[in-house]
Amino acid sequence: MNRFMSRARAKEGTALLLTVGYLAAMTIFASTFLGFLNRTLSNRTSVERQQICLNIAEGGVDKALAELRVRPNDYRGEKETPLGAGRFSVEVKPGDGTGAYLIVSTGELGEGELVVSRVQVVAEMTLSATGTVRELRWSEVKKR
Repeated sequence: MNRFMSRARAKEGTALLLTVGYLAAMTIFASTFLGFLNRTLSNRTSVERQQICLNIAEGGVDKALAELRVRPNDYRGEKETPLGAGRFSVEVKPGDGTGAYLIVSTGELGEGELVVSRVQVVAEMTLSATGTVRELRWSEVKKR
């Protein structure tokens, strides 16, 4: 009888070890999956915020273009103008040549002093004597 009981207990021990091993493997698999899911969603949110800020900064460039066409000698920019879910700040500097301007627009997402995302766009523009835009080039300033 003792022999029979020791074999049964050995089988129970083996089954217990297999179950614990299986649960450990499933736990590792689940935690790895959730880690990748979290990283993917965080990256997606970051890219989405950057795109929104880029659109806001482009809105600042468009506003500067409109203002410079109407009053080219007076407009030098503005600070923290609300637009959509964020705000933009624009700085306008005279460029090289007649009717040339350098526009630096910064789009931000956040509340008050807390900024969760920021994108800066630099544009070079040339106006003709009649106020039409002759040339416009802009680029996003990449973070370092």
